[in-house]
Amino acid sequence: MVYAQTTRYARRRHGLAPDDREGAGVAHQDFLRAVLQYGETEAVHLFLETYPSGTIGKEDPALDELKQEFPGSRIEVKRARDLPSLCRQTRYIFCTSGVFLAPLAQVRLACGAEAYPISCLTHALDVPVPVLFFPGAVVLGRSYDALVTSSEAGRITLENLISATWEMAARELRISRRAASPRIVKIPLGIDSAFMARGDRAFARHSLGLEQDDVVLLYVGRLSEEQKADLEPLLLVFRRLLADHPNILLMIAGQDVEGRYGRAVESMGKTMGISHRLKVLTNFPFFSKPLIYNAGDIFVSPVDNVQETFGLALLEAMACSLPVVASDWSGYRDLVCHGRNGFLVPTLWDCASADVVSQIAPMCHVTVRRRLLAQHTAIDIRALYQSIKQLV
Repeated sequence: MVYAQTTRYARRRHGLAPDDREGAGVAHQDFLRAVLQYGETEAVHLFLETYPSGTIGKEDPALDELKQEFPGSRIEVKRARDLPSLCRQTRYIFCTSGVFLAPLAQVRLACGAEAYPISCLTHALDVPVPVLFFPGAVVLGRSYDALVTSSEAGRITLENLISATWEMAARELRISRRAASPRIVKIPLGIDSAFMARGDRAFARHSLGLEQDDVVLLYVGRLSEEQKADLEPLLLVFRRLLADHPNILLMIAGQDVEGRYGRAVESMGKTMGISHRLKVLTNFPFFSKPLIYNAGDIFVSPVDNVQETFGLALLEAMACSLPVVASDWSGYRDLVCHGRNGFLVPTLWDCASADVVSQIAPMCHVTVRRRLLAQHTAIDIRALYQSIKQLV
């Protein structure tokens, strides 16, 4: 069996990889590494058109590092256009994101029903549900296919979306016969617990220039108000905590490729008079993560975005033995057992506004929709303060 993937591998040991900026990219790259480490596969084929023209067949820095790390594995880049001929002579199993789901299914239809099974990893609900349906057929309708979601919230959402799509088809397209729906499987994401583990706290703090006796509140995540979290509530809570506990420090770390929100957070901190106890760390390489987590005492994540269907950062923090304070939101509820490994902070969503956003959604870019929904999601600041203060 040959494992095949349609997501580019771009992780660098010491450089910033855009693919590690978002959870979906991190999940696919970690899964590929897990296949190489634990899976019994003949080879790994990456079917990509996302590599720069002319690079297929040449060494790619990220793939070169991957091959050096797994020297006994056959890791090959294949042209997507060659898939129809290759699948007739190779026993493939595909793991894909929603972007490549329909093309893979179309090629399979052309090659024959038994060409290969497809598993679609739906991190952040990036699968447009209509893509799952061809006229009279279901893209993932075979028994060996799977639509994989990582949390209970993600599973419920997908089921509701698919059901609504069938109802619309019956009403608007006069389709009366309902074919088998895609099989939805809930499988939580994982992390490398050998890589993300509790380490030397004193060394981590020394490396980052932090005081050894500070109480460090840590946020790690993409620095984006539209696609991750509005951090102003956290800054407001921190300002109040600082009045009673002058030895606390707030460290905000994340990828900010556009260089906007990190500066905005620093500007807000200066306006609030907390900039002397605020450290913003941006665009660090993936392999710096254990160092950053091990410098913290308490992990805080006030996420308010609808695409947060799991929460890899929470899992990373727990692997480094940090208690977690997180919004009571989406996939976070599967990870945090309130009062045991952390606290869930009440988070409210304006359903009426969500209905309005759903009506204008076809005319808006996905980033605009996410921002509008996030702007109508509120975390209970008083409860956030009480939870962090108890841990401090």
